[in-house]
Amino acid sequence: MDLLGLAQNMEGLMPGVVRPLCADFSFMADNAPFPPDFDLGGFHFHSNSTSQWFANATAAEIGLQFFDQGAEIDLPTSVSEVKMRIGTFAGRVDIQALNSAGATVANVVVPGTNSYQDIAVRGIDMVKLSLNGGGNEGILVRACVDVTICSPESKT
Repeated sequence: MDLLGLAQNMEGLMPGVVRPLCADFSFMADNAPFPPDFDLGGFHFHSNSTSQWFANATAAEIGLQFFDQGAEIDLPTSVSEVKMRIGTFAGRVDIQALNSAGATVANVVVPGTNSYQDIAVRGIDMVKLSLNGGGNEGILVRACVDVTICSPESKT
C-alpha cells in the first residue's frame, strides 16, 4: 500500500485509547509447570535455566518463579515503560532492558526484601527484558505495558 492509500485507510480513526496489556501469573495454580519457552498475554518468556520453572504461591500471591540463570521476556511491542510486580525472597533481582538494536537502555536493581514490590522499568524503545538473580526464588507476578488501540470513528 502506498502512502496515499495508508492515509485514506487511517482517515476517520479516532485518537488512540491506551489500555494495559499484561502477562499475569496470579491466577495460575500453585506448582503449575511451564516449558522453557512460552507465550502469555502477548509476551514471550524464555528460561535460561535447565531447571523446570513453575508457578509458586509465596506470601499469599502466585507468580512465575525463575532461577538465578535468569529469564528473558520479549515484550509485545516497543515501549518506554514496563510495570511489574516481582518478589525477591532470596536476593536481589537485576533487570536489564534492551532496545530493538540489542543495546541496553535501562538497568534496574530490585533489592532482596523478602517481599513483593511494584516496580517500573523505563527506557527508550524497550523490546526485551532480562531478569537475573533472585537466589532461585525470584517471582514475577505480572508484567504490563500500555498499548494504544485505535478504533474507527462512527459515521452517523
